[in-house]
Amino acid sequence: MNGSERNRKQFLVRHHLSRTNARRRQLHTQVDSRQCIEPDCVKPAREDSKYCSDECGVKLAKLRLIMLLPEKVQQYYKDQPQSELHSLEELRSIDQKIGQIQIQTETMLGYVRAIERYVTAMKSTTSVSYDDPGDVDFMVHCTVCGMETTGRQLPKHVERCFVRSEKQTSFGTATPASFNPDNLFCEAYNKANNTYCKRVRVICAEHYKGELENELQVCAYPKAWSAGKSLTFAEMFEHGPDLLKDQGFCCAPRKDCVQHHRWIQALVGTIECERMNLLTRLDELLERRKTVSVGCSTRGDVISLLNFVPPVFANAK
Repeated sequence: MNGSERNRKQFLVRHHLSRTNARRRQLHTQVDSRQCIEPDCVKPAREDSKYCSDECGVKLAKLRLIMLLPEKVQQYYKDQPQSELHSLEELRSIDQKIGQIQIQTETMLGYVRAIERYVTAMKSTTSVSYDDPGDVDFMVHCTVCGMETTGRQLPKHVERCFVRSEKQTSFGTATPASFNPDNLFCEAYNKANNTYCKRVRVICAEHYKGELENELQVCAYPKAWSAGKSLTFAEMFEHGPDLLKDQGFCCAPRKDCVQHHRWIQALVGTIECERMNLLTRLDELLERRKTVSVGCSTRGDVISLLNFVPPVFANAK
């Protein structure tokens, strides 16, 4: 067999294979072609689709909704879903808690305002005779650094140690707070690291300079709070702005009073920390309320109704 005959046979084989493949593709196309499933349409469907056009698909979808949706709605709302009842009950509970926290926050803010008015009124008191308690000569150890010091110097020593340790840590963010009610946070700008301080303003060891009590000449600690027992905020402020309760106040010079060292900053700082905790809890409740509300709004939508299957309960034996 010469080369020309060999080439001719190869050509015939390739031609036969190509015609066979073409017939198979044509047969496959004829088998796969089908009519558009829209009831009133007789056109063939597009490739990889059940419809001949988008209009037929939309028309059939509307027809499904008209036929199926009313029955699904009746089945779904025949008995109010337990999930919806639970969500509504949770929303009522969250709203009650939000109202309580808002009242508590305003109460805490009222305590701070009462202290500010009291301090302002006491600034006019300059010199009052008082009984010097005498030197305190016992030795104690600092709770911060462990160093031994006298009982008289202990409050100031602990304060200096606390301030020194606090300055070693940065509590800041790159941007100021978008919500800072009644100057709760310090927000002082730190040029060293370009941040805004996020400590509670009144107890910020790095930036608070005692603006509230600096002009006081005397200690002015109300003696009504020196009953020898722990008092709640409600008990301390039960008479409103009248913190003295006709029992007087500490007449020692503010800078020399060891027993009530920086009591105004400590008290206001404690109240502000409690207010911050309330605002944090309020933010959590608002976020939870948003989540539950979104769930309620999406429950019972068209997709959920169409996919809803009434539960079947077995007969109790």
